[in-house]
Amino acid sequence: MVARRNSAPPDEVHAAGRAGVDRAIGKWSEEKLDALQLPHPLLGNLTVREMLLFTLYHQRHHIDVVRRRLSEARSTAIPS
Repeated sequence: MVARRNSAPPDEVHAAGRAGVDRAIGKWSEEKLDALQLPHPLLGNLTVREMLLFTLYHQRHHIDVVRRRLSEARSTAIPS
């Protein structure tokens, strides 16, 4: 699988991800969000609600890593 490049600012990427999670949550009843579970390879079984929240948190982590690496790259770039 080849990763797609996204030239959008990291905060816009996170906002789009958040909007997608909001749409997904809206399709589930409160009871099912907390009753149904999904397997996570490291955390074990998570409720659908927990998995959706974890996904947002994890996406934010990756966006922060990208932001930090871009900042580091810019600060060490050789001026032209």
